[in-house]
Amino acid sequence: MRVKLAAQVFSHTVAAGISLYSSLPGVLLPSDAGATAELLERMDQLFDSCNGVNFKDVKSNRRPLTATSFHVKFWQDCMKWFSQWKFVGSKAKIYCVDGWRLSLSALLHLWESVNQDLKFIIPRRLNQDCLESYFASIRQKGGFRDNPSAGHLLQCAREWQIISCQVMPMETVKVMMMKFYFALKN
Repeated sequence: MRVKLAAQVFSHTVAAGISLYSSLPGVLLPSDAGATAELLERMDQLFDSCNGVNFKDVKSNRRPLTATSFHVKFWQDCMKWFSQWKFVGSKAKIYCVDGWRLSLSALLHLWESVNQDLKFIIPRRLNQDCLESYFASIRQKGGFRDNPSAGHLLQCAREWQIISCQVMPMETVKVMMMKFYFALKN
């Protein structure tokens, strides 16, 4: 299944359409469909906030995370919102809600730990595709070890940086790797 197609349902356009058609008299949508429109609108904002990349984006939700951006408060509100969700008639655990809470919590903790050192974070660069690609490159350099040590991971990152001509200074990579290592230990 293509995630892009599934995520298009959670869009401003779909939310606006449902909202419009539920407010018109004589239309097939009931008036309480407005709650569905609110859910879709909020999920659209959440997807956008986690995929920010450009400071000049028309939608302020799709901008990078900064000290003055709306992201921190919005993500905290979304975590509270998720904890209020009830799934009527479902006996199974809905794992995607826990996944969202975990992801937002990780983003908030990351920002809390680096906001003194960095002016902004581009959330799109933290998504799974970029990370998978980066760590796959490092695994190729390291002989596909299942449990590399912090030193081995750092050495592989150095080799990857040299080979791929990355612009990031090695000191930044060291700091990032040490923070990652200590976060795992704690």
